[in-house]
Amino acid sequence: MALRSYADVPNRIVRLFLEQAGRQYDQNRGLPLFRSMTAPLLARFGNSCAYCGHATALVAEHVVPINRTAVGLHAWGNIVPACEPCNKIKAGHPWEEHPRLDWPRKSAIAAYIAEYQYQPDITELRIVVEKLYELADTQTRALIDFGLVASRPHIAGLHTSVPPSP
Repeated sequence: MALRSYADVPNRIVRLFLEQAGRQYDQNRGLPLFRSMTAPLLARFGNSCAYCGHATALVAEHVVPINRTAVGLHAWGNIVPACEPCNKIKAGHPWEEHPRLDWPRKSAIAAYIAEYQYQPDITELRIVVEKLYELADTQTRALIDFGLVASRPHIAGLHTSVPPSP
């Protein structure tokens, strides 16, 4: 994942935090850590996309997005197989609103969420995530500013030619 703007850094830190929080959430529920989509998980959705049913290359898709707005966790009950197009279409939107989702698939996803009892209390977690984002943003900007100030003499000399050594 390429970093292209200041906001990419705090967003990535929030994502990493929510991945780790998901591991703790699974551990607290007595579940194994979610490392990759297992054969039973894929079979549950017919070895196809949970949203559209196409059996193309599948990726792990977070039903509740792992971002600072939705505060989803990387945990069992929140990860389903999805094709790349469906993953891109859904992006950060609620899964229930996916345009390719029909009633049987919606029921299958809801049953999967219920089976794993994925319902973390994110009230306090949201406060932590917002503070983490704010701190990461402030620190990122300060580090970049420090780097620019510290390297100013070197950057200024980049446009001049240096005579060859004798």
